[in-house]
Amino acid sequence: MSIKHSFQEKELIVELHKRGIPNSSLVNRFHVTDHYVRIVCGRYERYGIDGLKEKKPHYISDDLKVQVVDEYKKHLLSLPNICVKYDVSHTAACRWIHLYKVGGYELLTRRRPIIAIPMGLKKITKKDATYEELQDRVEYLEAENALLKKVKALVEERNAAKLKIGRKPSKN
Repeated sequence: MSIKHSFQEKELIVELHKRGIPNSSLVNRFHVTDHYVRIVCGRYERYGIDGLKEKKPHYISDDLKVQVVDEYKKHLLSLPNICVKYDVSHTAACRWIHLYKVGGYELLTRRRPIIAIPMGLKKITKKDATYEELQDRVEYLEAENALLKKVKALVEERNAAKLKIGRKPSKN
């Protein structure tokens, strides 16, 4: 889950960075990545105080995506520096690089890139369903249900055992 940091937090990160506080301390204090610190400071250096404000969503052309991937591929700049240079988010740049690695420029420049991820069972439509397929699906779902019930019972048993000896369950 992504955490949005306020303008004041970003301003404080930049101020502390300018004072010479190491990035590792900023990472621990603000619970961010080193990339984030470098991007925030880079945006401040490039755009000033306006660089720390929330960006409005804007259309990103295919040419820009290709430029970002090419610069990353050729190792001309680090990813945080590329993000600052082209004013794109780290997440978007990583997604474009991944799409390029999976399907090349064709997948990168598609309007709606879709990467098929195989799941446990294929969806069965009423028209295609045979009796055997439906039986297989029922068996699979029954096994999954039984497994979930066992896990739930084990968790409840563990919690009950911890409560008997006066210990609280961990936050994990």
